[in-house]
Amino acid sequence: MEILGIDVGGTTIKAALVSDTGEIRQASKVTIPTVDERDAVINTIVDLVAQFPTAEKVGVSFPGVIQGKGYLRTAGALRSMFKIDLYAELTQRITKPLAILNDANAATLAEQAVGDAKDVDNYILFALGTGVGGGLVINGQLYAGKHGMAGEFGFQSMNPYHETNEMDYSLSFEGSLVFGLIRNYELATGRNVNRDAKQVFEAAEAGDAVAASVVERFYLSLAHGILNAVMMIDPELILIAGGVTNRSTFLEELLTTLDTVMSDLSRYQDIELPPIKLAKMKADAGIVGAAQYAKTTL
Repeated sequence: MEILGIDVGGTTIKAALVSDTGEIRQASKVTIPTVDERDAVINTIVDLVAQFPTAEKVGVSFPGVIQGKGYLRTAGALRSMFKIDLYAELTQRITKPLAILNDANAATLAEQAVGDAKDVDNYILFALGTGVGGGLVINGQLYAGKHGMAGEFGFQSMNPYHETNEMDYSLSFEGSLVFGLIRNYELATGRNVNRDAKQVFEAAEAGDAVAASVVERFYLSLAHGILNAVMMIDPELILIAGGVTNRSTFLEELLTTLDTVMSDLSRYQDIELPPIKLAKMKADAGIVGAAQYAKTTL
């Protein structure tokens, strides 16, 4: 069986046929026009489905909080798509069986299908990017929660008793790449690094004390976010996804920070962390995960 996986991002939409073994064939990529964005997104999805007539089912990965079969409560950077019933819009024009899910959840399922979470019944994926998203699989099943918000780890409060209320001390604003690491560095220095986290890491390695402090804050926030999730879910495995995982020392630095936090706080003295790995699936995670979701739910 071939299933069409479609991955909608902030600026592009990617699609490909996905085999039962997770193999991708006949990939296509379209840039989303900035004019009439709402209609462009919907029309592009419809057009892509028409380009793959052999697909038996269609899975769509989409950013934001998704409720029910496909009501977009939010839609990430695609502001024009907020509060749209995407499932209703698409099924008026697409006759193939259709399933829609959150992009981080798609990445989570991709690891279950062909990644490092095969045969793992309980695991968490943290997706680090503009903010911090993620997904949970419990007893072998993706868990979305009552309102589709399960896995929104970025909403965790990192310091709810801070002396001022001027900043959002959530995990997304402390332990993500864009809203966390990059934003904090730019606020501290007044320097624009054009959303390039590599510049911040390199500045820290070159002896920039401000950059070093921001990097330390990033890892500490992420470590606490992971520990909070571990204590709530008690997973068998934690996976980390996102562009920062391409940094060769990222996992080592994160694990070192986790060791330090757990050593410093007595409540963690007898806690054993599950294995923490980098997600195997990269750019194709949304496509493969969307196809896997369609395969298992339709």
